Amino acid sequence: MSVAELRRLVPPPSAPVAPGSLQEWAAVEQRLGLVFPADYKEYIATYGSGAFPGLLFVMNPMKRVSFTDHVTYYLHSLDGQLEATRGAFGGGEEYRGEARPFPLWPEPAGLFPWGWMGMDGASKLFWLTEGDPDRWPVVWGDPYEPRWFNGPYTTTMTSFLAGTLRGAYSTGGDMQPKPDSAGLFKFNDLDSGLD
Repeated sequence: MSVAELRRLVPPPSAPVAPGSLQEWAAVEQRLGLVFPADYKEYIATYGSGAFPGLLFVMNPMKRVSFTDHVTYYLHSLDGQLEATRGAFGGGEEYRGEARPFPLWPEPAGLFPWGWMGMDGASKLFWLTEGDPDRWPVVWGDPYEPRWFNGPYTTTMTSFLAGTLRGAYSTGGDMQPKPDSAGLFKFNDLDSGLD
């Protein structure tokens, strides 16, 4: 499974918003000191900024805003996602008696946020950054669910997205995306302002 499967389930926009260039990816990766998975870069080149039905968002490091460059804006968004995760644990290592099973990036093998679900963004989607980036497993976390963290799922980000759309992964309640009458999902390429 890959971006090709996603394309079959969800037709991408004809002109993606902020698809990025090789130079832009290099700038972000250099500042972070890591290399992103290839399927994530292909996903951004194919879909750009936007959301799947059911309010499933993927962070786009190439997103442009008027007040700063894309790298600075992405780092700010990334920090906000990490802080929200730390905050859900009250800044500690435990939530509702459950120990946080993974460190957060930039710690070695830490969780690195790449997306979220729901209007409030409480359900987080992470990579577990251990080993080859193209093999980083996916972890899903939601402080409102009985288990804060689910996974790791030994699948790529795009395979996880396709699996979620097909119903292979339950991501909680009313956030499960639903297809249209033709069995397809619509990708909303409008700038949500949330990533």
